[in-house]
Amino acid sequence: MTNISRILVPVDFSETSRAALRYAGYMAQCCGALVEAFHVWEPPASVPQADLLAAGGDMDALWTRTQMKLRHNLEALVHEELAVARRPVVTCVASGFATEGIIEGVGGREAE
Repeated sequence: MTNISRILVPVDFSETSRAALRYAGYMAQCCGALVEAFHVWEPPASVPQADLLAAGGDMDALWTRTQMKLRHNLEALVHEELAVARRPVVTCVASGFATEGIIEGVGGREAE
């Protein structure tokens, strides 16, 4: 039997990903695994002027603000969906194309 130690859960904030997160929490309880909630933000082709102005015209500042907001939202979602799981949860936010980000998120580490 395989020993599951880490469960990677890609999260896009949909109801389906919420259900996957809850199921991962259940599995983690059963086998003592770590849950990693992972969100990949795909930057838009163009940035609304209001967003850019709010970041002082600095794209790096805009990404930092966006990443902080997404991390906060992801942590809130994890708290909401896994409050009873009582298992360690790691959250991660990255930018890029979702499929590539998820593959990089696994990146040679063992995950189920």
